[in-house]
Amino acid sequence: TITDDYGRLNDNEQKVLLYLLDNDKITRKTVMDILEVQKTKAHQLLSGLIDKGFLEKTGKGRSTYYTLKSKKAQ
Repeated sequence: TITDDYGRLNDNEQKVLLYLLDNDKITRKTVMDILEVQKTKAHQLLSGLIDKGFLEKTGKGRSTYYTLKSKKAQ
């Protein structure tokens, strides 16, 4: 869960999760803006959070967004 694993995440991963606690979804562009990183770094960060089981990806191309993974799916 987020509370169990939060301390093991890096600063940028924590910022993305904190953003998602206040907002329903996040896009790669939003990650780029709030973290001031390039497109590739934002993509790597989001992919890493998906691999760690925190996020799920919805949509394709420009309509892609990421949400916190629901507890039911875990």
